[in-house]
Amino acid sequence: MQYRKKLIEVALPMEAINAASAREKSIRHGHPSTLHLWWSRKPLATCRAAFFASIVDDPSSRPEEFPTEKAQEAERKRLFGIIEIPPKFARMPPVNPDVHSMKELVDGAVG
Repeated sequence: MQYRKKLIEVALPMEAINAASAREKSIRHGHPSTLHLWWSRKPLATCRAAFFASIVDDPSSRPEEFPTEKAQEAERKRLFGIIEIPPKFARMPPVNPDVHSMKELVDGAVG
């Protein structure tokens, strides 16, 4: 079985992740992290992005699906768009539809 590079090994939208993390740290009401203040609280946006990118294959590791650089960049851009979508904690139980696309990608990568 050939090793497939993961998205986290190739590229990440760091500016978007940093902005989401800074925004999340400034929320003082209505966010799960405000239930209890931890000494070294990690923003969920950063954890979510790192977890997702470490599971999903990078498009360059699937040349049969994305044969050209242009196709690989387009797929990478789509994956970055999924990472950059902030979860809407205040709107639960109506589940964010983007969570379903993220779940499908993770299910496909894991098995």
